[in-house]
Amino acid sequence: MLNIQIKIWHKLFFTILLVIVLILAINVWLSRVNFQQGFSQYIEEVKSNRLDRFRKSLSEQYRLKKGWDFLQQEPRLWHQLLSDAELAPPSTARD
Repeated sequence: MLNIQIKIWHKLFFTILLVIVLILAINVWLSRVNFQQGFSQYIEEVKSNRLDRFRKSLSEQYRLKKGWDFLQQEPRLWHQLLSDAELAPPSTARD
């Protein structure tokens, strides 16, 4: 019969290797979670800034035109305000 003895240094090596792999896996997972949270906050901040620019532009137009009627009279102005605030949907180019 084959008698295989695992020496103490083999046990120590594999134990240390297991701990290193476990630490790396935890580090990768925590980095991923941290990145996702940070990126989500960045996206929300960008959206908030765009909406704030749109709000300011729209309120300025309301003040200048003294009401909301200009939106019906000048539909292109609505799209221009959206474009200026980077809120307009992407235009579809038609050939």
